[in-house]
Amino acid sequence: QQNPQDSGTLGSLITFSGGWSSSGTVQNAADYTYVDSLNGAGRLYDISLQDYLKFEKMCTVGCYQSFLSNLGGTNLTIDNCRIIATTFGFQLIGSFITISNTKFHQNALAQTAAGGAIVLYTCPGSIIDTCSIIGSNSGISVGSNGSGDVLVKNTTIKGCNITNSSAAAFYNSEDWALVVFDNVTMDYNGTHVSHTAAGAINYRIVNSTFGTNRHASGYDLDLALVASGPLNVVLHNCTFDT
Repeated sequence: QQNPQDSGTLGSLITFSGGWSSSGTVQNAADYTYVDSLNGAGRLYDISLQDYLKFEKMCTVGCYQSFLSNLGGTNLTIDNCRIIATTFGFQLIGSFITISNTKFHQNALAQTAAGGAIVLYTCPGSIIDTCSIIGSNSGISVGSNGSGDVLVKNTTIKGCNITNSSAAAFYNSEDWALVVFDNVTMDYNGTHVSHTAAGAINYRIVNSTFGTNRHASGYDLDLALVASGPLNVVLHNCTFDT
């Protein structure tokens, strides 16, 4: 487990990078630095209150958590990483978190909806861009986001909810100010999008495709209000498999 001690600044991030040659002088485009926990426990990075950090070209295998942030931080960037067979790929508290060009495979297969590839708590201003989440139990699971918006774009979530039909590719258990999907593809998931919060529903879904449901009882968009609250959903240029 690595615990970063310092923070970067705006325009000058502290970067933790993998994929370097044995000499440490060349970062190869096709290579990653692999960390295998061997026993399904432990984590790669534990981030407390550090800000302006970037992680790139790291691959974790069989960890309990690849990245954990329990106390929050701002402007965290995770780019071009690989997360394989973890219970929680990313379990993060913070703001302005960007997860990009990252692939998740076979995460949290035996867990409840709380586990999954990406778990965000209180993460306003987050962006998930150009990622793929394949064969996890929950793809993206969120909670206690407060007043911040979140954007998921250019991302594929496929083959999720293998053992838990009540989970979803995108599982939202708390109120969000605004959730935006732009060019998102969801296919063969139990339920593609599930909103179980008690308050407002506020979604903008554009240029997105919703394919076949994995379970007969699954939904494309399960946005039923748990309690009274405003319903504000916009769909534009979307395709639904019938």
